[in-house]
Amino acid sequence: MKDLSLALYLLRELEATPTGLSSDELHAKIGAAGLPVPDKRTVQRMLADFSRRGIRLLRKGRRLRLESSGANLTPTLTLVRALVLDKNFTPYFYGDFSVRRGLDYFAHRTDAVALFYDLTRAIRDERVVTFRHTAQNHESLWRINSPTRQHGARRQTKAVRLLPRFLVAGGNSFLVLGEAFAKKSFYRNDFSKPVCRHYELRGVENLTIHEREKAQLTIDPAQLYRNSLSIWVGGEEYEVHIEELWLGDQRVRRRKLKVNGEDEILSLVASSLGRMRVINPPEGLVMRADEIGLPHELLFRFE
Repeated sequence: MKDLSLALYLLRELEATPTGLSSDELHAKIGAAGLPVPDKRTVQRMLADFSRRGIRLLRKGRRLRLESSGANLTPTLTLVRALVLDKNFTPYFYGDFSVRRGLDYFAHRTDAVALFYDLTRAIRDERVVTFRHTAQNHESLWRINSPTRQHGARRQTKAVRLLPRFLVAGGNSFLVLGEAFAKKSFYRNDFSKPVCRHYELRGVENLTIHEREKAQLTIDPAQLYRNSLSIWVGGEEYEVHIEELWLGDQRVRRRKLKVNGEDEILSLVASSLGRMRVINPPEGLVMRADEIGLPHELLFRFE
């Protein structure tokens, strides 16, 4: 398949239209979206190619629709990964896009195609996006999994205005990285100067593409994530000693790690549920753990 961007657009429309679309309706939508319009036979060949790739389209009469979750998630993410590796799109991506990790990460979503297509389009066309974001950091995850949390407690969401610059994949994270604009006042277009921020894709909801905006910041993903384990940004750079106990052979192993930021290493250790600890942690890690209420006995060993 030569035009992967067009293929992703077709899947996006089939995913977003519960009543389904005919091949003629899909062809008409391509022109309305401002994309180069192929002939109708090209659209039909692309639909047939989806089937060869293992993407099953539901058919009712002449109408087709896509359920991108379930059995379709693997071939759909495989197509997205092919887009990531395409020379026309590699400047927009950073990291290692793993289909295997993506299966768990996007399992709860029914709009994975729209998420990737809309963000890629916004990056390419230098357009601002807005969305609601649910916190996905380790502090939120710890509170959700804590046995002392209140039953039915809702996770915090916030409105985000972002000029996306890159899609980032690494560790167990899939992120959108860009320039975030905070509201200064109640006036409609009164925003602070942009700051570099990233957001987990699994927390993004109600994504909308808006006007063009020129980039103001120099963002280098390779520099930001140079020592990242699970993809975080910011904080001091640490070299820490880790003690690991895995259940297979009950052996304790120690190793050194370089990491970017307190949240980076605390996230890794907290998620191990007691099988990993930081030996003689730096003061900054201890202070950060105290700030967010993570217990020392779960994270650290002092010698």
